[in-house]
Amino acid sequence: MNTVDLLKALYPPVSYDMSAPLVDATVRSDAAVFDGVLGAAMGLLDEMHPNTTKYGLVDWERVYGLPDPCLKGKATSFDVRRSFLLARFNDRGGIRNEDAIARVRDLLGIDVTITEFEQATCASACDVGLYLPDWRYVWRVNSPEVAAVWRASCTDTCVDPLSYFDNAALLCVLKTHAPSGSLPYVSYGVLNNATN
Repeated sequence: MNTVDLLKALYPPVSYDMSAPLVDATVRSDAAVFDGVLGAAMGLLDEMHPNTTKYGLVDWERVYGLPDPCLKGKATSFDVRRSFLLARFNDRGGIRNEDAIARVRDLLGIDVTITEFEQATCASACDVGLYLPDWRYVWRVNSPEVAAVWRASCTDTCVDPLSYFDNAALLCVLKTHAPSGSLPYVSYGVLNNATN
């Protein structure tokens, strides 16, 4: 039974002639409105999770503090914005350098490694650097020589660049997501000799 038949069943049969053109048109227009509301209500189920949201993306971004201050001013497609939201949604935080690197990978899509510096001791290998004790707070982020931060997707417009090279976003993400009291610095083109 469709919505038109259900609405016609609600009218008292003695008072209304259901075959009258005006009554039939009224019932059909009301049924179209009810069907639209029902369809919109079913669509709300998709808006309840950031993985499936469409119309509520702006609200989800507001709740999770997006767009990230490091990424403001960049042209982003709907899919890129959703991936940032999912990265923030799934972020469990953390105070290790590896957690900051995971955020770089999630937010920017850059595959980086880290090198940590330790003070040499009597038990250290002969090739260990002679670092002062304060160097334990410093860690090097080993990045590709040029990191392509933004890449065009099928949903981008014709005026969006195919790729945009920028390392300011990497430095900003490291600065805002690095563990407190640590000092990351970036070294480009040394991915292969990094140690974790």
